[in-house]
Amino acid sequence: MDNITLLTKHHKAAVLETALAESGFTLTTIDAFDTDQLGTFTGEQQRTKSQLNTALQKAQLGAQLGNTRYGLGSEGSFGPDPFIGMTPWNIEVLAWWDAQTEHAVYAMIQGPETNYSQKSVSSIDEAKQFLAQVKFPEHGIIIGTNNDSYFNKDVQTLEMALEILQPLLAVAPVWLETDMRAHRNPTRMRMIGKCALKLAHNLKCLCPMCTQRGFVASAQIPGAICESCGAETRYPRAELLSCSACGHKEERLLNSFAPANRCDFCNP
Repeated sequence: MDNITLLTKHHKAAVLETALAESGFTLTTIDAFDTDQLGTFTGEQQRTKSQLNTALQKAQLGAQLGNTRYGLGSEGSFGPDPFIGMTPWNIEVLAWWDAQTEHAVYAMIQGPETNYSQKSVSSIDEAKQFLAQVKFPEHGIIIGTNNDSYFNKDVQTLEMALEILQPLLAVAPVWLETDMRAHRNPTRMRMIGKCALKLAHNLKCLCPMCTQRGFVASAQIPGAICESCGAETRYPRAELLSCSACGHKEERLLNSFAPANRCDFCNP
């Protein structure tokens, strides 16, 4: 199997190794490089690149520092859902990099499977309620913001949290938030594992023209015919498979017909 290098301080290898092995790669990790230099969730270091490009940068650095042909990068982001903005949302990206051919393959997974939350609390009871809601101590929490003198990202137990919070709450409200670093957040770690399965699938999809990895869907093409009235709909008719290495593209049929409830004429 080929060696692939991952830069991580947060123990992500455990949920990546099996999927990568199925794709023919043995995972090696490097923790000497501080990936927090590329951005932190709590704002001490702002991320200067997009999520996709940050994952790619990590993959490229992994190959370089690990002296391997292949590198792997992981990057997560959190915020409100993209639909109505009311539900916490997690997006995970994995980037695979071939330094020899300078070819990248990506996988992305997203959804509401996250405990991402923040709150300013004014009492111990309010703090306890928040800690229970975010599943602490199984999931980590952070006390304060990076501008506070008591900023703490290493709270391990309920007793420790209450010991820190009691004197602070006697003076003023305290900001609490979930720790979204992978090693402190099992829910996020599971999402990274799901993303690894998607990456493994993408790596197995070879371009029929140049045989490069990552010949996967890049877009959906609307136009399926309504099964009731026969009109063309916005429902996906096909997906466009594309190769970022040679540019080859193919359409793959998804649906010849669309249900009437997806038709703008039958269900305006």
